[in-house]
Amino acid sequence: MRILLIATNHPEATWLHKAFRESAHSVQRVDNSRDGAFVAAHDPFDAVVALAMESGTQFDLLNALPALSAVDEAPVIIALVRGLDAGQRVRMLRAGADACLTPPYSFIEIQERITALQRMATTAPAKVMQPAQAIQATQPRQPVRTTQTSGSLPITVHLDAATRELVAGVGRVALTRREYQLLECLLRRFDAPVPRDQLIRYAWSEKEEVDPACVNLVVSRLRRKLAGRCPQVRIDTVSRFGYQLSAQA
Repeated sequence: MRILLIATNHPEATWLHKAFRESAHSVQRVDNSRDGAFVAAHDPFDAVVALAMESGTQFDLLNALPALSAVDEAPVIIALVRGLDAGQRVRMLRAGADACLTPPYSFIEIQERITALQRMATTAPAKVMQPAQAIQATQPRQPVRTTQTSGSLPITVHLDAATRELVAGVGRVALTRREYQLLECLLRRFDAPVPRDQLIRYAWSEKEEVDPACVNLVVSRLRRKLAGRCPQVRIDTVSRFGYQLSAQA
């Protein structure tokens, strides 16, 4: 998942950031709710997790929630707050938060709350999805792609978050965290070119500057892995632009 973490310099924010990254999520962190609303409006995210421990940050978050919930393809918004009574938490929910949790926090619960809310969103009848953009029920917002040629059985390509593997038909490829995030970004635009800078923001979200050669290195490593276990899946170079993930039955 692509996660926007809104948090000041706080020990719990450091813990959350590390936990999300170790779970192979792409995490971008900003210091305040105003910057969070700006970033969310210009880059798609699956979830926004806002940590508001003090009254000032809680007030800022309350004011920013309408903008955060109004962005295109609105992400799940989880507010983690301290010291608010039921009425104040209700105000957060009415302003746009999907869940408002108080300490003690459980990382597993936060992650499963996001998954459950995404599952509800993907089953809502308001938006009809194209067949090639189906969502796997057990992994909300985790893209599943199916390819088929004349006279052949369809091949389904998706990522298994539990084992951190790419699955293509009966083939499975174990991935590092960086490889997983890069493939997740490519899989979201299956059979379409993805800009190099978008891949960098997604897979190297914790770094301010990344040598473009790092992308080439990870792609080369992935190509070797795919050639050995999932030869039907390929990563093509799009000259002067980026890369494209596709599959052949």
